Amino acid sequence: MDSVIGIPLNVFIFISLYFEVFLMITYLERRKSISHEETRISTSVLPTVSIIVPCFNEEKTISGTIESLLRLDYPKKLLKILVVDDGSTDKTFEALQKYESEPNIEILRKDNGGKYTALNLGLEKVTSELVGCLDADSYVQSDALKKIVAYFEDSGTMAVTPSIRVHNPKNILERIQNIEYSYGNFVRKMMSHMNAIYVTPGPFSIFRKEVFEKLGNYKTAHKTEDIEIALRMQSNKYKIMNCHKAFVDTITPKTLKTLYRQRLRWTHGFIKNAMDYRSLFFNKEHGNLGLLALPLAPVYILSALYLMFALLYSMGERLVDYIIKLSVIGFEPKWPILSFNWYFVNTDTMTFLFIVSIVLLSAIIILGHRFTEKKINVLDFFYTFTLYGLISPSWLLVSIGKVIFGKNVEWK
Repeated sequence: MDSVIGIPLNVFIFISLYFEVFLMITYLERRKSISHEETRISTSVLPTVSIIVPCFNEEKTISGTIESLLRLDYPKKLLKILVVDDGSTDKTFEALQKYESEPNIEILRKDNGGKYTALNLGLEKVTSELVGCLDADSYVQSDALKKIVAYFEDSGTMAVTPSIRVHNPKNILERIQNIEYSYGNFVRKMMSHMNAIYVTPGPFSIFRKEVFEKLGNYKTAHKTEDIEIALRMQSNKYKIMNCHKAFVDTITPKTLKTLYRQRLRWTHGFIKNAMDYRSLFFNKEHGNLGLLALPLAPVYILSALYLMFALLYSMGERLVDYIIKLSVIGFEPKWPILSFNWYFVNTDTMTFLFIVSIVLLSAIIILGHRFTEKKINVLDFFYTFTLYGLISPSWLLVSIGKVIFGKNVEWK
């Protein structure tokens, strides 16, 4: 059984280390270009932009979202805000009515049909050159749009994603997500330089309007339309970039239940969309996306589940040994003697590589924090490395089960 446990563990450690080294080499090769992007501003005539805000039962956050858009450092005559109430049953629509007098805000209301239908209703009203979305629980920084627009001076750029930060993280779950988002922001930036982005997040991804004119509107996409539209763009070889200095702060789940439901939807949606676009996998025509980014995503899912299995197996094995020991010699209460001896330190190759992998992962997270100008809390690393691996397999395993048995994920 040890070989069954050990061999896959070695494989997953090697793949993880390979990917981390690949990311770090990419960063070191492109750091001058990345640094130049941080001071990049638009030198051409600013384009017209429409921002669609789909909302459902967001009475607590919608005002803050709209206020953040009104504070954008962008000419008001070039910016239109389309707020779509997707059949809210709370006081969201009442909260929206105070903005009816704003000249560049249009409020729309429809029966509940899901986020993608709200986005599509907004698209019907769009006449601008660029169009984007802002989730109703997110707040955009005032200079974000101007920084994103600069990337569209390259005529080949068809969409630009921002950096997403956790809004005011307080409890342990939010702080774990803060680490996770920093890691994700770094990876997304590196993937941008490799033309391998496969998700355009709801919080303030901006597109050329012609993307939807040529490829069609949003689809139900297994309740993850932001993944599907990115994969559709990639399958048509449309370039997606990342502006790592355009910040959007989003409210993240505060409880284990809401985190589980969100991540279950994300994971299930990714798996189903990946199956729909399976022709991209290992496709040389799609470069790093087809040969690296997409194939490694399922490996992550499998490795997380495996590590949980290996941990439970190891804990069970130790428990059995302890029970056997108790049955033989009985219980002997005594204080443990703490001592250190280098002889008992595991110095085999895989242990060394595992430590290197953790160090590289920490370095990536730190760089991600620097990208998004967030402070680092050492305790957040401890919470993430000790707890995240224990909770993430729950939604990963259930997602796979739902895909196998053809079950859908409930979500509003």
